[in-house]
Amino acid sequence: MRKWMTELLVVPQEIQEDFGKVCIGKNRISLTLICLIAIPIELFNMARVLFFSRSGLGTVNNLIYFCMYSTLLGISVLYLLLERLTRRASSHTQWRIQMVTALTMLLWHVLLNTYDLQANPPAEAYVFTVGVLGLSMFIRLPNAVMIPFMACISAAFMVVNHGALEAGNTINLTIMAIVAIGMGITNNHHCVVELCQRREIEQINWQLQQLLEQDSMLGILNKNAMERRVRQALAQADKSSPMAVFMIDMDNFKTVNDRYGHPCGDHILEQTAASMRRIFSGRHEAVGRIGGDEFAVLLPEAPEGPVLEELSMQLIKSVQGILWNGRSVDACCSIGIVRVARRGVAFERLYEEVDEVLYAVKRSQKGGYQLREIS
Repeated sequence: MRKWMTELLVVPQEIQEDFGKVCIGKNRISLTLICLIAIPIELFNMARVLFFSRSGLGTVNNLIYFCMYSTLLGISVLYLLLERLTRRASSHTQWRIQMVTALTMLLWHVLLNTYDLQANPPAEAYVFTVGVLGLSMFIRLPNAVMIPFMACISAAFMVVNHGALEAGNTINLTIMAIVAIGMGITNNHHCVVELCQRREIEQINWQLQQLLEQDSMLGILNKNAMERRVRQALAQADKSSPMAVFMIDMDNFKTVNDRYGHPCGDHILEQTAASMRRIFSGRHEAVGRIGGDEFAVLLPEAPEGPVLEELSMQLIKSVQGILWNGRSVDACCSIGIVRVARRGVAFERLYEEVDEVLYAVKRSQKGGYQLREIS
C-alpha cells in the first residue's frame, strides 16, 4: 500500500524537470484561455453593475460585487502581462506565477460564493464548485501544493458557510472536493506515467542506435557510423579547431591467422580495439572498425603534429606487445594520419589522403606511421 501511494503521489527525480516543463506548457494554455474568457465577462459584469442596475455603486451589495468583478479582471490582466514578460524566465519562476494565479483565482471563487451564501440566501455553491473542479481539471499543480490547498480551502468554505448550507449540500461538497483532489492526483500521475514511458522509449531507441552503430564483435563503431562522425567533424574543422583521422591497418594479419588460427586473430583485433580506446581516451575520440583488420580513430579536437605522432607510437608499441597464450605473435600495425585545419575539405578527399598515407607507410616500412597536414 505504501509503495502504491508513493508511486501515485511522487514524481521520480529523473523526470521532475520534464514534468515541470509539461505542466508549465499546459498551464500556460489553460490560464491564457481562462483569462481571455474572464476579461470580457468581468467587463460585462462591471458594466451591468454600473449602467444596468438602478442603484449603481450606491449600495454596499453592488459595490462588493463590482470590487469582486474588477479583482478577477485585474488578476487576469496581470497574469497575461506576467506570462509575456517571464516567457524566458526560469521554469521555477514561470510555474510559481502560474500556481499563485490559479490559487488566487480559486480563492476568488471561494470569497464570491461565500458572499452569495451569506448575503443572498438561499444561494447555491455553484461558483465554488466551478472553481474547484476547474482547477483540478485544467491546471497542473504539484501534489504537495494541490492536495493541502484544495483540502484546506474546501474545509474552510464549508465551515464558514455551515449555517447557509443544508446538510445534503455539505455532504455533496465534501464528495466533490475529494473527487477534485482525486482528479488532480490522477492527471499528475498520468503525466508521470507518460513521461516515464517516453523516457523508456528514448532509452530503447538510444540503445538500438548504439547497436546499429557498433561493430558486433569488437563493440566499437562500424564503418557507417565512423563515416558520419568524420563528416560531422569536417564540417566544423578550421584553423582554430583542427581535426585528425588515424587509419590503422594490421600488418601480415593473414599470416598470423594462418599460423595461429582465427581465435588468435580475433584476440589481436580485440586487444587492438582496447588499446585504441585506452590510448585515445579523453580526447572526445571516435574509434571504429572500417574493414576486416582496418581501424580508424577520429579526434575532432586534434592536438599538434608531435602529439599525434606520439599517440601513434604508443599504439604501435601496444599492438606489438599483444600476447597469445603467453607468447608474442609478432602482431604489428601501420598508421596513416591526416590532420585537417581548414574548412571545406570533402570526406572523399580526406579518405583518399589518409588511405594514400597509410599505404605509403606499408610500402616503405611496415609498423610505422606518417602524418600529413591539410591546412
